[in-house]
Amino acid sequence: MYGLDRYIYINENSLSKELCDEIINKFEEQEENKGPGSTFGGIQPKVKDTTDYNIKENNPKWSRIRETLIVELINNIQIYGSKLDRPMYHSQPADINDVNRFPKKYIFKELNVNELFFEVIMIQKYKSNTGRYIYHNDFSSESEKNRFRVLTYIYYLNDVEEGGETQFWDNYKIKPQKGKLVLFPASWTYPHSGLMPISHDKYIITGWIYQEAH
Repeated sequence: MYGLDRYIYINENSLSKELCDEIINKFEEQEENKGPGSTFGGIQPKVKDTTDYNIKENNPKWSRIRETLIVELINNIQIYGSKLDRPMYHSQPADINDVNRFPKKYIFKELNVNELFFEVIMIQKYKSNTGRYIYHNDFSSESEKNRFRVLTYIYYLNDVEEGGETQFWDNYKIKPQKGKLVLFPASWTYPHSGLMPISHDKYIITGWIYQEAH
């Protein structure tokens, strides 16, 4: 399914159920470098109440899984780009409710995955009846590294029957279902929240795709 009127891409079956289960099990067994989720403002449980683990590039225990995730991301980004009927832009519309007015500079003139950076690959656990992430946007420009965030990605690793949706500003909700991948612009025009899961803990993998600034 493509919510491309909103520039939101959804692949219902991006990861196998077996891989999702493997990732959850490895996360639960992981003891080092796993802790409370943080934001630009640090650890703030009233803002973001999760347990996070960053799959780093040089970790041999996670190298196969990391490589699989990146290959799958690249494939889906190429599909996402090919499905858009008009270019995406870096400059943002003046009105948050009018995401179709994009003046000035392209994010993608031509989709070139060689210019994209996959750095943060983070597993997050939202405990049932407590875990959540209030409304926020993912835009960030890193001038010292000459790059900016282009896309946010979310892999859902398990089904959550009640609660746990990713909710956008216009009450558009995406239900957590095992193996689903979501891509959307990492922009201030895409405020979203991770709603509290009720029926089960929620596990996701999330991060951002960067592009070099020109």
